[in-house]
Amino acid sequence: MKIALIIILAIAIFMFFSTRNGKSKEEWAEKQKVSKEKFNELVKDSNREEVLSVVDATKGDIHNVKMIRDRYTDLVLYDAKALWEAVKEEASNRRALEVKELISSKYSDIKAVVNPDVGDIANIKIIRERFDLDIVQAKELWESIKDEVKQ
Repeated sequence: MKIALIIILAIAIFMFFSTRNGKSKEEWAEKQKVSKEKFNELVKDSNREEVLSVVDATKGDIHNVKMIRDRYTDLVLYDAKALWEAVKEEASNRRALEVKELISSKYSDIKAVVNPDVGDIANIKIIRERFDLDIVQAKELWESIKDEVKQ
């Protein structure tokens, strides 16, 4: 009798999980389809500005994929990563352009302040103290002018 109850219970548990997994597979397929449609819509040039307003080129890949997922909840992780990869280069180029504009306007005397004979760390420290910046901004500023200064 106990064996029969165990077998019936095992069959009931198997049926429960097999029907639940079948339903979730259909839901997952639908979610992937919706995600792919949303990705195809966002990757177009007409929507590129909107996507670029969400990402931050100064942050890493994981942060930007998370920002895309937070903004576009229909996207699955794979499509969010693909969208970031699609706009990553343009976001980096825009950030580099912003830094160059910032240097030309606000930090015009930076080349006179830094010393090409000392190392990167010393120049970052000089920039940080002179312009009252945090370490990340000072490093980014130094990286953007390092090649010009060392020539």
